[in-house]
Amino acid sequence: MGDDLDIIASGLTVPDTGTFEDCKNIIDSYNIALSLPKNVLNHINKGCKGEIPETPKPDDPYFKKVKNLIIGNNFNTLIAARAKAESLGYNTIILSSLDDLIITGPPNTNVMDLRIFLMK
Repeated sequence: MGDDLDIIASGLTVPDTGTFEDCKNIIDSYNIALSLPKNVLNHINKGCKGEIPETPKPDDPYFKKVKNLIIGNNFNTLIAARAKAESLGYNTIILSSLDDLIITGPPNTNVMDLRIFLMK
C-alpha cells in the first residue's frame, strides 16, 4: 500500500488512476462475478462501454492547484506504537507496515492491524 495518495483514501483531492476496465479485469481474474451484486456489475459494464464517465484522472484541470501533504502514515504509527510498547517493557518486532499483507503471528493469532509482536 505505501503512501500512494490515490490508494489511501484521500477522497476527491487526488486523481483516481483506476478505471472501470481495471475493475472488470480484477473481477475476471478472480472469477468473482457471480458473487457480486448485479447492480455493481451493471455499473462496471456501463463504465467499460463509456456509458458512465470515469472518475477524474491525473490530467484533469481540477487538480492543477491541489497540493496534498501526508501528515501521518502506517509506518509512523508503528514506530510510535513500538516506542510505547518498549517503554512498557515489551520486546517488539515490526513485521510490516503494509496493509495488504496478512501476517500470522504466534499460534492462534493473526497480527493484521498493528503488526507488532509483543513479548515479555
